Amino acid sequence: ILDSQKEFDAARDLDVYVETRDPWGSNRVLGGKLVDRNAMDVIINQDNSGRMVTIPNSMIHQVLLPSGLAKGNARMKADLDAEDNEDEEDGWDVEESDVEEEDYVE
Repeated sequence: ILDSQKEFDAARDLDVYVETRDPWGSNRVLGGKLVDRNAMDVIINQDNSGRMVTIPNSMIHQVLLPSGLAKGNARMKADLDAEDNEDEEDGWDVEESDVEEEDYVE
């Protein structure tokens, strides 16, 4: 996982994966060569095709080198499982067996 500017500078022109998170749930992982990181954005060259993709820092969850991808995926899966468990604890999941016949309104 790349955190500091020094790590980003050292990884410039290397393949990276950028994992995004946003409030709308359209999280994804973008891959490409790291071109630049500044105060506002991370810029990658996607698929080495010359297509530059600018990703705002506010949308970035983590930036991984390919060697760190496996650890990052395991952590992301654990985070998502924890979120699912929190939803179940909120009482939103109701099983059919939890509702008795007399609870139905006709």
